[in-house]
Amino acid sequence: MEGRKNAVIYSLSIIFIFTFIGFLITLIWGPTALNDISTNWIFNLFIFLVFIIFGISFLGAFEITLPSSWSNKADSKANASSFLGIFFMALVLVVVSFSCTGPILGLLLPVIFKGGMRDP
Repeated sequence: MEGRKNAVIYSLSIIFIFTFIGFLITLIWGPTALNDISTNWIFNLFIFLVFIIFGISFLGAFEITLPSSWSNKADSKANASSFLGIFFMALVLVVVSFSCTGPILGLLLPVIFKGGMRDP
């Protein structure tokens, strides 16, 4: 039963973090900000270059590592046996997966805030 409770907390934490980030971006830059970012050619070129660098690193040309203080701090928080530890694990997932979900959220958020699909 404890595992199920932790899974629910983990899932709700992910939902909360994505919702909070989307809300902040929308509040600061407007409802089309994520869509504008995800369709901007400069941003997409930057993401392309980042993926190329990660790919070259993955093939063994060099190693990319976080500063050890960041890793140790995140690891110590994630190992906590409380809500905070589960929340930090969810936060790590959100940070890692945002590059995959950002364009999808950028497309859907304006539709959601306008109340329906746009006419082409």
